[in-house]
Amino acid sequence: MPEKNDTLKLMPREKAISQGISVLSDEELLAIILKTGYKNKNVLELSRDLLEKTEGLAGLTSLDFLSLTNFKGISKAKALEIMAINELCLRMSYEKLQYRDILSNPKEVTDWLKHKIGLKQQEHFMVLFLNKKNYLIGYRMIYIGNSVSVDVNPKDIFKEALVAGATGIILVHNHPSQNVEPSKKDVSTTKRIISSGEMMGIPVLDHLIVSGYDYFSFKNMGLMK
Repeated sequence: MPEKNDTLKLMPREKAISQGISVLSDEELLAIILKTGYKNKNVLELSRDLLEKTEGLAGLTSLDFLSLTNFKGISKAKALEIMAINELCLRMSYEKLQYRDILSNPKEVTDWLKHKIGLKQQEHFMVLFLNKKNYLIGYRMIYIGNSVSVDVNPKDIFKEALVAGATGIILVHNHPSQNVEPSKKDVSTTKRIISSGEMMGIPVLDHLIVSGYDYFSFKNMGLMK
């Protein structure tokens, strides 16, 4: 075992083994994934540069394959490893939400949504499917639009809700601008979908607008009537 004064000199793998994985910084954890740097830049320096350019882990994990490989030192294999770990984290978070009353646990579901679509550069519109106990039983990405908005057809939403056997739904979309305040179009679209849900017998329980760091709930703001 190294002397106490030598622990700062340890590379991330050795540090994790000797002190535990939780003591590692973000750049050290990323260095374990990247494994190597490139000429004149070691893996810790590469990790530090990457996190600075993406403004942290949230920005890094929101990048697609092409964006990742545009960074010097990030090969196709390294990009895929980063994306795979991000996807595993998302799936683990989703599994924790399944078959739970998500209306009573809004923080957990909004944290997952922020991570999943909050930092996307295009607007994503998705629907969460709930049963009579308000348990999350599935979800579907309905539309991916441009950087400004998507056009939503209620027929597409309730077709998927019927297939899922949902008795209630929650609408979700992101704002690439990171401003979660609803637009006039958001409000009018929500009213239109609520009306369709009443006719279908599948109520719209909430509409969430998410960014990478915040969210807006139509239900909490009294906008679901």
